[in-house]
Amino acid sequence: MASLRVNSLLFSFTVLLVGCISSSYKIDSQAEGRTQLLVAPNRVNLECFEIPKDEYEGDIKEAHLFSINVLDKNKTVLTVSQGNILGKEDCFRRINKIGKILKSGNKIFIGGMGSLDKPRGTSGRLYTFPGLGQFPENGRNLQFMVVWNEKGMCYNAYSGDQKPCPGDEFPIGQ
Repeated sequence: MASLRVNSLLFSFTVLLVGCISSSYKIDSQAEGRTQLLVAPNRVNLECFEIPKDEYEGDIKEAHLFSINVLDKNKTVLTVSQGNILGKEDCFRRINKIGKILKSGNKIFIGGMGSLDKPRGTSGRLYTFPGLGQFPENGRNLQFMVVWNEKGMCYNAYSGDQKPCPGDEFPIGQ
């Protein structure tokens, strides 16, 4: 009888623990062309990718684009990107700063311009999320504006980590 009670308690604790550490994704709010996501850090993948020299004629050497790839609840990946071109160092500096926000938080808020009402599709490109697997891109995009965590660490697409951050447009509804 005591063994049954211990097993029952262990099962209940395991269910509670798995429920607490399972990764989450939620469209937190949308208003006036803005979307705010609430995600677990393991659902975020940061990327800098080099623009091929034959596709870019500007002044920036080693031109890169920055994106935040987010695994949604349907196990597809939406892209939150900023259209401006960055140098390689600037792009990877951004990854380092946002990476610290992801590592120190449990709740990650991502603010972007645009709507996620477009139907999901899938493409051939796969994104890898450590511990979760590989998932296809879904064709949905937001323009990156800001990312922050519940501890107040923040990075704005235009003003970096300068205060005030997140700024006037985010969080939505406050």
